[in-house]
Amino acid sequence: MSNIAFIPVRGGSKSIPLKNIKLLAGRPLVYWTAAAANNARCVDRVIIATDSDEIRAAVRTFANLKKVELYNRDAENATDTASTESVMLEYINKSNLKNDDMFFLIQATSPLLKSEHIDEMFAKMHRDGADSALSCVRNKRFFWGADGKSMNYDYCARPRRQDFEGMLMENGACYINSVGNILCNKNRLSGKISVYEMPEYTATEIDEPDDFLIIEKLMAKYNKPQLPTGKTFCFDIDGVLGLFADIKDMAGDYANNVPNIEMIEICNKLYDAGNKIVLHTARGSGSGIDWSDKTKAQLARWGVRYHALTFGKPAADFYIDDKMLSLERLRMMTKSR
Repeated sequence: MSNIAFIPVRGGSKSIPLKNIKLLAGRPLVYWTAAAANNARCVDRVIIATDSDEIRAAVRTFANLKKVELYNRDAENATDTASTESVMLEYINKSNLKNDDMFFLIQATSPLLKSEHIDEMFAKMHRDGADSALSCVRNKRFFWGADGKSMNYDYCARPRRQDFEGMLMENGACYINSVGNILCNKNRLSGKISVYEMPEYTATEIDEPDDFLIIEKLMAKYNKPQLPTGKTFCFDIDGVLGLFADIKDMAGDYANNVPNIEMIEICNKLYDAGNKIVLHTARGSGSGIDWSDKTKAQLARWGVRYHALTFGKPAADFYIDDKMLSLERLRMMTKSR
């Protein structure tokens, strides 16, 4: 059995052209849900289904999201009138998935979704013995019908908000069902349905231009990482801040190394939080070549913020340090709440 996260995005958005790759907090919109799915423990693969060359090009820059794959959706299922179910069924029918594979439908316009929400939702679905699941938020508004009748409260005994249970409202962030159920019912939900309640702030979705401003404020409030401060962090350049570790992969010139965007962002966040950043490299240790000027220029191009740069680390196949911090632990340390 495999767990597949499926994120349908099309290039023909009318309200906001190419909405799904418009920058939000410095990243294309679709990056945020792709990252949430990629980092969810229960998800095996992340499929971004699109009809747009521009979106495909943007997704290919998500080098740190190792589970992400692209799927070229048919034009007929990327029109204004096409349903989400139509592209789900298209992908399922073309991909030879098994009936017991689990299908996580994720909406790119819900960038406040986090990996822990996906894992908790999947776990709750199993605890509930449910066939499918959806994410909701609790809405404590009072609703009225056009006929002048109150729908969810007694206006003669108006409750205080803290005493009002409210109603659960779909936020569109995530739906889970088995492939077999989707094929049988042609719907994202079926059978016994588990409801996973997400925080109230996740009700906001990207539909109009102003939503970008609102969600950036919410992300700044709720996605702040718990960063250490006043510490000294020593980063290697090649294999850490740069994607390649061996100069052979750089055609014999360290200037050809490619920036590891994720690790540079982590380094800069630690710098901005008040930590001392020391960069350490073995460049030139074996050859005697002075790489200092090229290295400083390269770090400037990459936008790396640091306090000191040291050369001369001895060349070796392995390095052992009693204060070593693994890359995975460093990612977790700087991960959002």
